[in-house]
Amino acid sequence: MARRQKNDANDALAICEAAFRPNIHAVPIKTREQRDIKALRTVRSTLVVRRTATVNQVRALAAEYGVIFPKGLKTLQEQLPATLEDADNGLSTVIRGLLQGLYDDIKIISRDIDSLTDELTRLAKHHPRYQALLKIPGFGPIVTASVLSELGTGEQFTNGRQFSAWCGFVWFPASTVAEGRLH
Repeated sequence: MARRQKNDANDALAICEAAFRPNIHAVPIKTREQRDIKALRTVRSTLVVRRTATVNQVRALAAEYGVIFPKGLKTLQEQLPATLEDADNGLSTVIRGLLQGLYDDIKIISRDIDSLTDELTRLAKHHPRYQALLKIPGFGPIVTASVLSELGTGEQFTNGRQFSAWCGFVWFPASTVAEGRLH
């Protein structure tokens, strides 16, 4: 029975209901390595969002003075120092100071992101399935670490269909396999 409000009473009721259903799949407890990788991913993700917001703020502030930067973090990092030194571009002293501070923030955040990425990769490499997952097209170190931290060994799934459902892929069969669709 679906309950709309998340609260302690409904959580307790759900636990009681689950206890009386022997066929419910148990969720494996995450290993320390999985929890560490997930923590690194979470902090890294927060830093990426913060850096993106800072880059957008630099672009917006500079645009107010007619200085437009092309898209791309790397391009901004390359062009901003020269823009700050150009006395003829119309930027005020106040804006130059603000942009310099934001540029320094971007450099620090980028360094922290790189450090977390290295640590993620280092931790994930110890997992026996890391190299196999990297061979999947589109799987780089971050996606692979994400899968490892969430999935673990994958032994909780008895077949690929369970794994697909866990990922949110639901197969709707039609009259033939070729007509089936993912939703």
